[in-house]
Amino acid sequence: MKLWGIGAALLSGALLAVSRDTGQFGWLVLVAPVPLLVYAMRAPKARPVFGLALACGLMGEAGPMWFYGRVLPLIYGLALYQALVFALAVLFMRGLYHRVSPTAAVLGFAAMIAAIEYLYGLVSPNGSFGALGYTLVDVLPLLQTASVAGIAGLSFLAALIPAGLAVLCLKRDLGRKPINGIPI
Repeated sequence: MKLWGIGAALLSGALLAVSRDTGQFGWLVLVAPVPLLVYAMRAPKARPVFGLALACGLMGEAGPMWFYGRVLPLIYGLALYQALVFALAVLFMRGLYHRVSPTAAVLGFAAMIAAIEYLYGLVSPNGSFGALGYTLVDVLPLLQTASVAGIAGLSFLAALIPAGLAVLCLKRDLGRKPINGIPI
């Protein structure tokens, strides 16, 4: 189970790193967190999930750290902050999934990501710099959301879709029986 978690975190982190820029691979943010979220919902304990989610979040911020870190060293602090927010959002989704309902988990994950990014944009002198929603500027059907809900709406969609996909993957596996107490 631990090896699967590490693999899920590495895959999600690599996909987030590729998608976290406004470019042709921005749509990958819609599937990138799915392996980590599936692992997080199935893991027996929350502590390793937090560590893997934090590592995944830091990997996702590798691009901004590489491009802007030389010019603006403060970007390292911002990357750590965003990785921490991501890890806490994963734990929040995990808690809602196990204690409330899968629907609440999906909506809670997306709402937490969007709300924290919106509040950060209000107090930051740089506005919404680094928001997850910027990755979707090349996905035209979803980009129309920005005209109604702003960048926070795009961030909500960028978190809602992978969380929903993760819960769908888990729902599909409900009929399988665990082997030696370990979920398949």
